Amino acid sequence: MIYYLKFNSEQEFQDVLIAILEQELIDKSSFEVHGQISRETGTILTDEDGNEFPEMLPVEGYHADLTLADDIELPSELTDYVIPTPDNPIHRLR
Repeated sequence: MIYYLKFNSEQEFQDVLIAILEQELIDKSSFEVHGQISRETGTILTDEDGNEFPEMLPVEGYHADLTLADDIELPSELTDYVIPTPDNPIHRLR
């Protein structure tokens, strides 16, 4: 199962991660950290060479994905950080 997590800052993520690892609730390799991410606005911009590219805006927060086997429960310390599956997640279950 993939959980999408959003923290207020990198420091908050680090603090929570350290607490979880100290309790050996899950392995550090279960996380894929994205940090600051951006989303497309729907506007297409053009650079000085005529190349088109989507305008991007930062998404508030510090982001990470947590992948756990179906038989492993989400640590309660992470419950408040779980967000709904993004419209266009970087990773998806296949």
